[in-house]
Amino acid sequence: MSEITHIKNISNCKVYIETHGCKLNMADSQAMSSEFERRGFTVSDRINNPDVYVLNSCTVTSMADKKARKSLNSAKKKWPNALVVATGCYAERADEELNEMVNVDLVVRGSNKGNIVSSIVEYIGDYEYLDTENEGTFKGNLLGRTRASIKIQEGCDQVCSYCIVPKVRGRERSVPLIKILESIIRLSNVGVK
Repeated sequence: MSEITHIKNISNCKVYIETHGCKLNMADSQAMSSEFERRGFTVSDRINNPDVYVLNSCTVTSMADKKARKSLNSAKKKWPNALVVATGCYAERADEELNEMVNVDLVVRGSNKGNIVSSIVEYIGDYEYLDTENEGTFKGNLLGRTRASIKIQEGCDQVCSYCIVPKVRGRERSVPLIKILESIIRLSNVGVK
């Protein structure tokens, strides 16, 4: 793991989120984007020398894992000063493997990606931004997409012998209706169709 020293504080810190895999991952990435913006980061849907690169990974096949490793290594080569963060299903299934990669600075397991911003802030050491007084505003960044993705369910109960989803996303559970409605209203209020 490399030492990230150029990021002195979160204000004006640029984040790029790359998403691999399913629509659930896109919904998770859009939710991460919202949380980053709310906490004062700048999220871009274009690659332009980010301070923080986040890969929201898939692990449905060995090719998905290979693609994730390639993206993480490529990110560190392109932006050696960026904080390279792995999260998502691959990070849930193989966090030790990812922690051993020299080009990965921080691994946030998929089950903990709701706390990814706090994990990054703690890693950087700018604890003032753990305080919610510094909250920015939600802009509705859809990460280059034209539609918002709103998760209504997580996990699966089928436990098919060939499928990794129940292992990395857990058993089936619905998102509470009030949270779904809050997400729709918040997106609508910032002009997302």
